[in-house]
Amino acid sequence: MGQTDEGLNHASWGTKMQDKQNKQPPPKMPESQDHIRLAISLRDGSLDKSVLFSLSQITSLPQDVTSVPRSSDLLTDAELQLTEEYDATALLEMLAAKKVTAVELLSAFRKRATIAQQCTNCLTELLAEAIYDAEACDEHLALTGRLIGPLHGIPLSLKNQIGVASHLTNAGFVAWINNTSRDDAAIVKTFRKLGAVVFARTNQPQAGMHLETSNNIYGTTVNPRNRQLTAGGSTGGEAALMGMNASVLGIGGDIGGSIRIPAAFNGLYGFMPSPSRFSGKGVVVPTPGHDAIVGTLGPFARSLRDIELFCKAYSSTLPWIDDVSLIPGSILSSAMGRQLDETRPLKVGLLMDDGVVSPLPPVRTAMRRIAEKLGRAIDVQVVTFSPMEHARGWSIIAANYFEDGGANIRAICEKGGEPVLPLTEWIINECQKGRAEVASSPEGLKEARDAFRQQYSDHWNQFDVDVVLAPIYPSVAGPHGATRYWGYTAIWNLLQYPAVAMPANKLVGAATAAELREAYEPKNELEKHYWEIYSPEDAEGLPVGVQVVGKRYHERLVLQAARVIEKALLGK
Repeated sequence: MGQTDEGLNHASWGTKMQDKQNKQPPPKMPESQDHIRLAISLRDGSLDKSVLFSLSQITSLPQDVTSVPRSSDLLTDAELQLTEEYDATALLEMLAAKKVTAVELLSAFRKRATIAQQCTNCLTELLAEAIYDAEACDEHLALTGRLIGPLHGIPLSLKNQIGVASHLTNAGFVAWINNTSRDDAAIVKTFRKLGAVVFARTNQPQAGMHLETSNNIYGTTVNPRNRQLTAGGSTGGEAALMGMNASVLGIGGDIGGSIRIPAAFNGLYGFMPSPSRFSGKGVVVPTPGHDAIVGTLGPFARSLRDIELFCKAYSSTLPWIDDVSLIPGSILSSAMGRQLDETRPLKVGLLMDDGVVSPLPPVRTAMRRIAEKLGRAIDVQVVTFSPMEHARGWSIIAANYFEDGGANIRAICEKGGEPVLPLTEWIINECQKGRAEVASSPEGLKEARDAFRQQYSDHWNQFDVDVVLAPIYPSVAGPHGATRYWGYTAIWNLLQYPAVAMPANKLVGAATAAELREAYEPKNELEKHYWEIYSPEDAEGLPVGVQVVGKRYHERLVLQAARVIEKALLGK
């Protein structure tokens, strides 16, 4: 592909993808169309004009667009190397050694992010002011010989709901399309102080409660490896951006799997700590004050060491002083909870099947290989971990998601004149079904939640494991509109257990063509749904994610255990 000044109307492309997903005509929102066009115009106007494609180039894109940044010939060899070959820790070392400047690094990632947007519809905007932060980093290093902070010059991207001063923060709702944040969210302020260069904001779904990414403003974000498949959600824009190697470190949110599932679908590392670790001040949500189930922010990264870098840097600012909702202590503190006993093997409980939806061939193969490899590792002891009533766990968390039964989300959609999207409708209906099964009153729902947490802790203790290793999702990324089972991730949100997502293909290799075609016998309607949308051909080469889970507030132990597991699986 050659360089061109002819840009794409991204709004029409995103709308086409969404219409295909919803199988209905475009939503009629005449009063909002001008505002939507303005939001799209602001997004498109923020892109790097030196790497825009022509409309003909967009329409001829392959299904797998991960190679487009390289094949387009729009990036220099140095820009390709900077964006593809290093994690944040390595880039930080290069910045300190003056092998690259923060401005050069920002330019490379801005260009690649613009290419990623044209391929996957992942962005809501690039931040023009990022150049001033990058320049400040370079000037400080030139004058003092020291880094400006522990994340000096590292490009950082954010999910749209995380507020940035003077920028639109609509969180995927048409009614909020003109909502301008007065100030940076607390976590944005913190990472800017640490030297990070906040440069991009990414797409999310309507209501923030899909495991996909689609809304009536920007449309649908697609999977870089197959644009007919979902990138996951609700932090799917972030994951698609990073899946295109167009960001090196990102921040998302997770209340049911919204970091871990997009990480799994895009071959990334992602971390969900227990709640009250990262500040949520300045993060826009549709149900403020609803605390029956609490979400959390967390990082996307290219490596475990980058997740540790992220957590240590954040905690070094003592964020709990300014935010009373936070636990007053470092996220990776050795003073918090049980510590890893390095004098004995790590004890890992393998949860192969949650008893609700059995993993399909790609995930089953990954878990089987992991079990075999860990079983041969001298510093790991493997036991089978049996799930405890995960179907009931889903009913309890679904019932507690919306304390108003979803009324506020419906009201926001009505105010914006936009239709409630199918996956929004689905999760609201799951809430209603859960209430019918669990309890009718708010206090009854919370009582069931608390009882389940204690029962599961007692169940966990019977196995005497350090961590549990489990699938993140029963299958690989599927067609748009079909991601309906959150059970493998949401169970840990219900329990408030921290979990780190890891790319299984990197650790044990992808399933073979024969393994992808192994038999699968659906035993319920959910399994039938997943088997019907499963394609061995589409699944070939797609990422599979697994998660390492620990008990509440045991983030340090989880990341230490993940390091041991990764080392054992890679044979290092």
